[in-house]
Amino acid sequence: MVACVRVFVIHTHPVEQSYNAAIRNRVVETLRDAGHVVDVSLLGDGTNQGPDDLIGYEALVLINPIWWGGMPAPLLAWVQRVLGPEIDGSPSRGRPSPLSSIAHLIAVVTHGSSRLINRLEGEPARQLLRRSVLPLCAGQASFDWVSLYKLDRRPRHELEEFIRRAADEVEAITTG
Repeated sequence: MVACVRVFVIHTHPVEQSYNAAIRNRVVETLRDAGHVVDVSLLGDGTNQGPDDLIGYEALVLINPIWWGGMPAPLLAWVQRVLGPEIDGSPSRGRPSPLSSIAHLIAVVTHGSSRLINRLEGEPARQLLRRSVLPLCAGQASFDWVSLYKLDRRPRHELEEFIRRAADEVEAITTG
């Protein structure tokens, strides 16, 4: 039997009917079907600021597009607001990092450009998560980057396959 994992999903996209929303729905459904407890925050609609503290959650899943190499502004604003003091080296009054219980940091992202273009750009979103956010997670936390490149040039069956694959990968990471 698989142990129940508390998962927090932060989805960032301004359009609820977006492809990224379809990914979010499948990921959340797959995790819940596997017996995990899943909470979701929707950033990008202008009303939600995201959670201030994720202590008690074992996995954090970020689902968003990568625009011009970087995170969408609402997600970057959340990182700066909640994690900025920790990243800058001025922790919040002796309290643990807001991510101190996170054992799995997972980004499920879509790109309009190719993998090569993203590498040439230096993959700023991926590097921000790896270098600045991951160290705030639990010791030995894993970081996974589940990505679809050339989103705009994919046939429908490949888009549908990615949704399934992304959900299965997230479930396997959180369970394994």
